[in-house]
Amino acid sequence: KGARPRSTHAAMADDLAELEVLNDDVLNDCLRQRFTENKIYTFVGDIIIAVNPFMMLGLYTEEMSYRYTNVFNKTEQPPHLYAIADKAFQSLMRNSQAQVCVISG
Repeated sequence: KGARPRSTHAAMADDLAELEVLNDDVLNDCLRQRFTENKIYTFVGDIIIAVNPFMMLGLYTEEMSYRYTNVFNKTEQPPHLYAIADKAFQSLMRNSQAQVCVISG
């Protein structure tokens, strides 16, 4: 079947690792465009980039938390911190090994 086709339109990509070209300009343009659409989370592989929206977006509700519970493929839902938390929890349960999430900013 081959590899999944890579996106060529950066602003539409939830995961920038899927782009053919990723450099500083593409990264900044994508984050800027997603920010204007209130899409503050963007994946780059297993890394998530968060951009402060400077307003409440309703992203941390109980309903939103349920949407990211037991997600087996990160492409099933838009990027979110809950996706990272669920992946860490699932890995902890499956492997019985401590998991680490690094937050930098």
